[in-house]
Amino acid sequence: MNPKKYEVSLGSKVSRKKAEKESASTPAPPPADGIPEAMSLDQIAAVSPGERRQLNVGVPEQLLLHRRTALYREDHGLHATRQNIVAAAVDEWLRARGY
Repeated sequence: MNPKKYEVSLGSKVSRKKAEKESASTPAPPPADGIPEAMSLDQIAAVSPGERRQLNVGVPEQLLLHRRTALYREDHGLHATRQNIVAAAVDEWLRARGY
């Protein structure tokens, strides 16, 4: 039994995929008009779970971020979740840098 040999030419598809991959790995900052409006903690809290995207990050324990956010919420009577505080803080940090 002779196995059939096939020649496959991907040509421009391979180079296009490579170019897409390279451009995706180094995203450009959005234009100034591409930055969404800032949201308050109340607005962030009102966003339904279906309209959220998970952001899993590991943070150094030495920063004590879990404890410090809990203390801040307690000291200021803030009823926002830690997740909403992080969303607001990251948004503010990115805005300060023009992203």
